[in-house]
Amino acid sequence: MRERGVMRRFVVLDSLLLRLLAEPPGALHLLGGCVLENSFAAWASARVEVSYSSGTFNASPESLARALSWLEEEGAELVGVYHAHPCGGARPSPLDVLSLRKTGLAWVIRSGSSLKAWVLEGSAVREVPLVAVSRFSLPCQRPPGCSR
Repeated sequence: MRERGVMRRFVVLDSLLLRLLAEPPGALHLLGGCVLENSFAAWASARVEVSYSSGTFNASPESLARALSWLEEEGAELVGVYHAHPCGGARPSPLDVLSLRKTGLAWVIRSGSSLKAWVLEGSAVREVPLVAVSRFSLPCQRPPGCSR
């Protein structure tokens, strides 16, 4: 992943946000969009099949590959991970923190009606504002319906 400045916010299309909020607890999505100077911007998501065992989740390698391929076809860069905790708060679990540190991606976590975005800043995990927008024009976004 390329170098970037301090991340100040996570911007997401409101239509995508509504789809994510409708997902059941335990759902996992890869979020696609682009990384701007000080923001993550997401406009696409791809669901990943997961299995749960002993309080941890394992993503299906085939499902991960399909999700990454779909995001690439959509012209989106992998910018984050979304998942919903079945209980507890919308804060990163110890496993989430390890994954966040390993990937450097933003993590958007839902618990009940609470939804929060988290990023790695140095060695610290920090919450950033989650901003929903109805539409945006980004230098990295491929217009919907546009073929390559």
